[in-house]
Amino acid sequence: LILANDPSLPCCYLACLLAGFIAVPINPELGEESIRFMSGLVAPALAITSPPVIDYECLPATEIEFAADTNSCAAIFFTSGTTGRPKGVRHSWSSLIGNVVAFNRLMEIEKGMRMYHALPMTYMAGFLNTILSPLVAGGTVIVGPRFSPETALDFWSRPSHEHANAIWITPSIASALARLVRDSGLARSVAAGFKTILCGTAPLHPSVRRAFNEQFGAPLQESYGTSELLLVSAQSRARAELMSADVGMPLPELEVEFRNDTEGRDELVIRSPFAMLDYLTEDGPISTSDSNGFIPTGYPSDHGSHQRLDYSRRRQHFTSVRRKCSRRYSRRRRRCRRWRAARVLGGKACCVHSGERGS
Repeated sequence: LILANDPSLPCCYLACLLAGFIAVPINPELGEESIRFMSGLVAPALAITSPPVIDYECLPATEIEFAADTNSCAAIFFTSGTTGRPKGVRHSWSSLIGNVVAFNRLMEIEKGMRMYHALPMTYMAGFLNTILSPLVAGGTVIVGPRFSPETALDFWSRPSHEHANAIWITPSIASALARLVRDSGLARSVAAGFKTILCGTAPLHPSVRRAFNEQFGAPLQESYGTSELLLVSAQSRARAELMSADVGMPLPELEVEFRNDTEGRDELVIRSPFAMLDYLTEDGPISTSDSNGFIPTGYPSDHGSHQRLDYSRRRQHFTSVRRKCSRRYSRRRRRCRRWRAARVLGGKACCVHSGERGS
């Protein structure tokens, strides 16, 4: 599924579930070499590279039959490849659906949810968090344009018009939106319609959490998950309103431990009934779990109070990536005298003008 964000992509996911196909989403914005490498790993029988025409006529639930084996591989999501070649993370439908059922129960997500979708649909968070979770709960997914510098200035118009009451964003999106607020009163009135504003895929810095809350009068509910383990935890709104720097309660189905790594530091390891089947690599399938089924997360961690999780940042390559982005951001900022906000979005440094000299 080499498709950009489009209402047809969730339909393709569901079609694969019904027909028993293995869904392999690939970001079409990747370079030709990356797309060729990923396609070569999975050797697809069919590649969909343009949005198919969808018949949106609804069928009664009694007429739907599932052809998929729920315990075999149903989807392959690729990692970003920041530590080497991208790896395919293989999951079954039982793990994917079981995970969102458990998450919805923990977060009390129900059929009244109207989730506004602005994340890339070809990555795990853009599928599991913002498509499968609300659909399994009986809710609605409102497909908006993928967040970008071009959509940032008028970001809230569509979700407000479509009466969205939930959204899942990233820390970089939250930071950009807070910096671009021009009318705090209007921003607060828009945010008041949202029951849930989840924030994940990367650690949420306290300054971003505070800035967003000050501008919108609504807390960011930090979540934590990985492509390998799926959704692990999230803050309740009540907890987020306390501005607590944790990622909430883990799913009760998970076993969470903290073990010493090779450098003597605590590392978060998790055993989950929703864990991936294995990695798909150039050398064939490989597993990262130990003999007891625990999977290392790569995060140095500490127990928070009341069994909440408190994690910092993933070790692998984070420091070098952060420094590279910081240097790029500084160069762009120096070149532009009139700037309103500059953030690294989608791997690119962008600068958005306010139109006011000297601002």
